Amino acid sequence: MYPLKNTGLFCRLTVGIIPCPREERKSLRQASMQGPDLRAPGENKYYPCLEEQSALNDLQVMEPPADYQPSYLDLRSDFAFKHIFGREANKHLLLHFLNSLFEGRKIISDLQLGPTERQGELKETRKVLFDLQCKGDKGEQFLIEMQRERQDNFLARLMHYLFRLGSEQVPAGKNGDNYPLPEINGIAIVDFNPWEGIDVPSGIQNEYVNSYGFRHIKTCDPYPVMVELMLVELPKFKKGIADLQTNLDNWLYVIKNPGPVKNASPLLDEPWFRNLLQITEIKKIKKEDRTMLIDYERDQRNIRKVWKREARKEGLAEGRIEGRQEGLKEGLKEGLKEGLKEGIAKGEQRMKELKDLAFVQALVKKSGFGDQEIADLAGVEEDFVRKVRAESAIAV
Repeated sequence: MYPLKNTGLFCRLTVGIIPCPREERKSLRQASMQGPDLRAPGENKYYPCLEEQSALNDLQVMEPPADYQPSYLDLRSDFAFKHIFGREANKHLLLHFLNSLFEGRKIISDLQLGPTERQGELKETRKVLFDLQCKGDKGEQFLIEMQRERQDNFLARLMHYLFRLGSEQVPAGKNGDNYPLPEINGIAIVDFNPWEGIDVPSGIQNEYVNSYGFRHIKTCDPYPVMVELMLVELPKFKKGIADLQTNLDNWLYVIKNPGPVKNASPLLDEPWFRNLLQITEIKKIKKEDRTMLIDYERDQRNIRKVWKREARKEGLAEGRIEGRQEGLKEGLKEGLKEGLKEGIAKGEQRMKELKDLAFVQALVKKSGFGDQEIADLAGVEEDFVRKVRAESAIAV
């Protein structure tokens, strides 16, 4: 974890945990007291109020060193999540995870992994790319998404994906409408607050796993066709290793804390955990996969660092202008918040474009995979991969 300068808070970054020595924390605090120089030309170098100084310092986040390499895969990375759970050899782990999520409400005996790309019925309809899609032994469909970065309209888009998956279950060539339709289950694991700007019902504010489905508005009786969305909010899961009681607790702890646990932990008695620990240890992964994974995580860190820095600059500049116009300290504080939020929103789209490009370039140059394989791994369309390959002048 990395400390936020001038605060006692910590934030978790891409992979693993890095200790910050006391001497380093002290020097960082001393260095950060001056804050960044974001003055306009001719502007007084002294900050107009202590609140602005504090806000500027609080927004500075330490980044991991450029040569940092983790020891274990972080499953909160969508690429690592697909790399582990999207393989036939690891299907038993996905099965155990899903059964842990449903906690007896549903028992899944077997899974069949499915394609992660869906083409729209119309030419102008865009493709949809899932992290994981699979079918249970009773024909039920599962769509699974791991999302670490905040996305606008994430919940609405997820429901759209579910409905598209459901529409594809109508069998072709059948006469009449007398045919069964399978259950559709969506599972979204998020490492951010998906309720930003939305009023969260008081009864679920502290619940980290919530399920949604169609119900009668007055009686709450379930609709006979099963469509369920399960939302797993990792930031709300705060249990320590001594507090773990269920298989679901164990899984969420492991997802949030990659790597080994203390010798006394009951987790060590779980065969699935020992297996997961073995296949997520980076030094035991095949060389070509290991290189690809490390390059991906490094690109992610670099891109995230760039767009956060640009978003801070834009947000802070807008916030300071608004604060001066209002002539109030409170106006400045609110301006900082709103300006930063707007700056981050503008930077997110650019971050995704850079992330996709950097990752696809790395795969094209180093993996030897075909265009469709790279598109599936990177979560982009095949045309995008072909364009990158052509620009790189590398033959398939």
